[in-house]
Amino acid sequence: MVLNNMEKKHQISEVKTDVRLLLECLKCQVDNPSAMKQAFRTLANIFNNIGTDEIKDYFRDLGGLDFITTFNKTVTNVEVKEAAIFCLGCAVENNIYSQKELTTIAQFINLHKTLSDEKSTTRLKHASSYLLLTLVSNNSLGQSLAKKSLCLSDLLGLLRTSLPSVGRQDCWFDDAGTTGLELWSSVAAALCMCVNNPQNEENQRVCGFVLPYVFTVIQQHDSDVIRPLLSFIRFTVANNDKNQDQVKRCGGLNVLSDKLNQCVGKPIDRLSIQVINTIDACITDNVENAEEVGRLETVKTMVKLLDTDKISQDEKLQIVVTLVHAVEMSDQNKIHILEESGLFALMKSLNDIESGDEELFKAIKYLLQLCTSKVLVL
Repeated sequence: MVLNNMEKKHQISEVKTDVRLLLECLKCQVDNPSAMKQAFRTLANIFNNIGTDEIKDYFRDLGGLDFITTFNKTVTNVEVKEAAIFCLGCAVENNIYSQKELTTIAQFINLHKTLSDEKSTTRLKHASSYLLLTLVSNNSLGQSLAKKSLCLSDLLGLLRTSLPSVGRQDCWFDDAGTTGLELWSSVAAALCMCVNNPQNEENQRVCGFVLPYVFTVIQQHDSDVIRPLLSFIRFTVANNDKNQDQVKRCGGLNVLSDKLNQCVGKPIDRLSIQVINTIDACITDNVENAEEVGRLETVKTMVKLLDTDKISQDEKLQIVVTLVHAVEMSDQNKIHILEESGLFALMKSLNDIESGDEELFKAIKYLLQLCTSKVLVL
């Protein structure tokens, strides 16, 4: 045990030496784009693969964050700037103190300039949106600065322009390909963190305006590429009755119901569970939306999915929790469950529960109680 601790300390010491030498290399090679790009990429790999707080704290204490921030203001080589911004994001990710140091209006304004510049490449915007993501995650001040600096508006603009246009499959950014998909995913992820964890109602309000467009895109695409959009919807409507109502008004519940219907008869996958997660966020504590998913027979569809072959316990739990929220908001949904032989499906799921899965057991038992109470009334 002592030996392992000594080996670990020795490894950390060696990594610190590498980080210090790489930073010195950056300071000495400012006129060598190739060397700068390689050094930034190596640092990013270190932060991603061995990125303990101790290593990131050491880099910050060496002045690494300040150096890259200052460097980014003057660098003209696009590829070097991409590598520098991405490296900065890796250095900040999941490190509270580094995040705090970079959560300044100046930093966000610099990101706004890059994200709003039509001349910025897709890769540069991807790196910038990733850095923005690391700055707003679990950071209420970062969320506020994202809106104040217009970065939030930039992300919403990119959400429209970096997505496949409605009715077409081949219209990523001109220099896109896989990089265009990465940009789209990072933009959606950054938007999720701008509105949630912690919840930011003002940012949710702003993001609510693009919900009709997002549902239009989801309606016309069937692959996993819509998954980032489902996360965006879920975070944008969570605990926000106005945005939940917006989902119903723009036909979003119909779109989600149609997507879920397409999952019946197929193995449960990540996309189908994410659709259910999104429906759950739209109906929780919202009577009208819960009644609507009943009318759309979405409740019956979820009961059918409970009986899918090879469904995991976690997947069953998400379906059951969503059904609970639907039933709590609307008695009519209890009837929909009963009409679909829901009691049998729930009892079967109860018998199939693996030992120790107390959460699923309690959820199914509670849902059964809700449904059988309706039977007694009838």
